[in-house]
Amino acid sequence: MIIGVGGGTWWWASRDPLKLPDSACWSLVDRSDLLPLAGDAGGTFAVRHRTEGQYDDGSRFTPGVRHQTCVVDGHQRVLLVLDVWGIDEDSFHREYELGFRMPSWAPEQQLSLGPDLKAWAGVNATRLAFRCDNLVARDKDVAAVEIAVEGGLRTADVKSASGQQARLDIALKVARQTVDRSLLCQNKVAFPDKPVAAALPF
Repeated sequence: MIIGVGGGTWWWASRDPLKLPDSACWSLVDRSDLLPLAGDAGGTFAVRHRTEGQYDDGSRFTPGVRHQTCVVDGHQRVLLVLDVWGIDEDSFHREYELGFRMPSWAPEQQLSLGPDLKAWAGVNATRLAFRCDNLVARDKDVAAVEIAVEGGLRTADVKSASGQQARLDIALKVARQTVDRSLLCQNKVAFPDKPVAAALPF
């Protein structure tokens, strides 16, 4: 419904109710994970999956072996872009252990998540990586798994603490699944005992 105000000003007085998927991203993300990213959005959002750039049904999660992407979008808005892929030893060492990353338009800072998990937080994205010794991944020159949790340019307030925390929580949830069930890393990967507060690098 559109309501008029004196002086010829108009605004939307109501909008379609927010409808988020109950399950998304290889069944690793649920509605409660997405809700902080939605802000004041309305409308219906759906899930799309890609593996190596090709759309699929999202039934198989193969982190580190193939580049996989999950997108939750709708109503001219992107809530979540989740990318999972393997990186080689040089890339992991340079970007996550030494902290050398290409300059970005958005400020970033490293997060402290313990000895095994390395992460960067930015205005619109959280990137997390960890070593994973797995025979299948090793054959593909993969030394570590990288998880990038991003939002589109038309997301809610990307600087909000809740949005930052939601991205970090999603990255940690996907990392646990990768280590424990999907890729079965032979090395130990320690996770924080308590919830980690995401830093706001701005």
